[in-house]
Amino acid sequence: LKHYPHTPVFIQHPPLIAHLVNAHPFKVLSQICTPPIIMNTPGHSLSSVFLYFPNTGVFVGDVVFAMGCGKIFTQDYEAAFKALQTLKALPQDTPLYWGHNYAAANYRFAQQHITSEGLRTYAHFIHKKGTPGLLQDELIFNPFLRAQTLDDFYKLRTQKG
Repeated sequence: LKHYPHTPVFIQHPPLIAHLVNAHPFKVLSQICTPPIIMNTPGHSLSSVFLYFPNTGVFVGDVVFAMGCGKIFTQDYEAAFKALQTLKALPQDTPLYWGHNYAAANYRFAQQHITSEGLRTYAHFIHKKGTPGLLQDELIFNPFLRAQTLDDFYKLRTQKG
């Protein structure tokens, strides 16, 4: 917003961001374009959501990153794990748009858990590209999406810090 002050911002809970001049509730978005499917994904924060545009991709905010996932500020690891399961249920060719590019740091962590020849190539590619990534690649190279159980996810997330 500093660089593009007239950019409208759409959010599920407008009172939480009352300081943003151009904040609008999601329902206003339908006046501009086909609205996304809003998937509640608490875990990172109470108001975390995925915005899924079936023909475009899914905006995952800070819930998922290239080869990583966001911190669990809510301490609700079960909700965070369920959010990842929601993502895994989407078509594998879905583009993922995350909020930050932490690929370099996440690669170092992923190396400890994934023994794939393609990990280094993917990490280099996605670090330069940024976003979007593809769900099918993250299912291979993201340790958090590979976690099969809540316990596995919890161990990874606490190890990551």
